[in-house]
Amino acid sequence: MNQLTARRNGLLTLVAATLLATGCATAPPPAAKPEPKKASLPSAPPVPARNEVVLENGMRVAATTPQGRIRVDAGPGLLRRFTWDGATRAVVMKPRSERYAGSLGIYYEGVPTGWEPHNGIYRVDVEEGQHHFDNLSDAKIWMQIRRLHYVHTSDGLVVGWKRKGETLQVEVWQFYIDGEKPSYMPGAKDHLVDVRQAPMRSGY
Repeated sequence: MNQLTARRNGLLTLVAATLLATGCATAPPPAAKPEPKKASLPSAPPVPARNEVVLENGMRVAATTPQGRIRVDAGPGLLRRFTWDGATRAVVMKPRSERYAGSLGIYYEGVPTGWEPHNGIYRVDVEEGQHHFDNLSDAKIWMQIRRLHYVHTSDGLVVGWKRKGETLQVEVWQFYIDGEKPSYMPGAKDHLVDVRQAPMRSGY
């Protein structure tokens, strides 16, 4: 063995010993991080038969208003999920025991159980139900009085929402004119309201 070979072997031995001492040669690969579990949705009772709702289990309505885009997913039962500004939050709605301002629908006002604030919003004022009018003019006046950035379809589906300080305000209504769903409503913007059946999930 010549002097050059001996020096090379000695250098290799030194490098190997250094790697072994620092653990670089034997360190196992980092363990994969477990995927975070999705938060489960709260349980909700069924909608009482006497209450007048708009969305059946599994229905989803998404609307684009001057406030932006809002999505509401229904079910199971009284559960509603609201998606806005990149966040989704769930609310177990309350059935009305008597008509309030003409509606016998469902509602929730306050701080929902398990609600995590998003962009400063931690309260809700949400309603869903039916409204009956004698004519189209009365329906138009009602929307103007409420001042909630509504959009509506030709057949009377009405969605409105806004951020009001720390409160998310959302309303979903089905209008009836003279006892029937309309086939035409002035100012309708069907392209801004999307209704579809969506699979219900156990988590957000």
